[in-house]
Amino acid sequence: MNSRDRIAHCDLRKDLERELERILKTHPGLCDLRERRHREEVEARVTEDKPLEEVTRNLLNTNPSLAHLLRGGKRIRNPFRPQSEEDVDQPFIGKRYPTYFRFRGRKAGEKLKKECQIGKPARIEFETDAENGYFSRDVDQGAFELVAKASVVPLEVEDYSLSLNEGIAILNFSLPTSLKEGELIGFIAEVNDQTQIEPFTNEFSLLLAPQSNKPRGSSIPPKVPGLRLPKVIEVYQDKWRDFGGVA
Repeated sequence: MNSRDRIAHCDLRKDLERELERILKTHPGLCDLRERRHREEVEARVTEDKPLEEVTRNLLNTNPSLAHLLRGGKRIRNPFRPQSEEDVDQPFIGKRYPTYFRFRGRKAGEKLKKECQIGKPARIEFETDAENGYFSRDVDQGAFELVAKASVVPLEVEDYSLSLNEGIAILNFSLPTSLKEGELIGFIAEVNDQTQIEPFTNEFSLLLAPQSNKPRGSSIPPKVPGLRLPKVIEVYQDKWRDFGGVA
């Protein structure tokens, strides 16, 4: 009988946990949900800060010196992904059978080339008009195949995950550990179903880059222009009138 302690600490469990974390982290639906919740929280805080905004505006209107000091400040960058009226007002309505399946932001048939760090999973994004359950429904589901182009015989890649949500499909897969820095390996991703005369074919290549040993969160943020206190010049009381003061 297998020991529960051994199963709890085996390599298989660690691999499953890492794969599950990767899928949850990159799932477009969960990313949109996280961003929407964050947006709602920030909007709620902004609503609560309306009195402070009015006080600040009145203070600037009645204090020309402070207004001059703050003039020319930089606009605060929107922390959220920009949304057009079309994105907000028109929800995505997927088709049962897609009419296109291509790399995100590219034309159909256009090839893709990108770098991938050794030891880290590759991530490829596609766009399509297929419904969310295209690859997972019980009847007439779509088929996805990923093949690595070897020198002699193509090799089918089986260790991958594919998520589809709101027209965005995200492919994650691991590369062989035997690959070396500088190697360029090609892949063919095909999507097919019973209605397609020819499958949707997307070719891409990955250039193996050295793994970054930089620890996460250690980067130093760049300096940005901001406010600083004005230079203070001490003036005795008998000289106040020379500087526009009242003695």
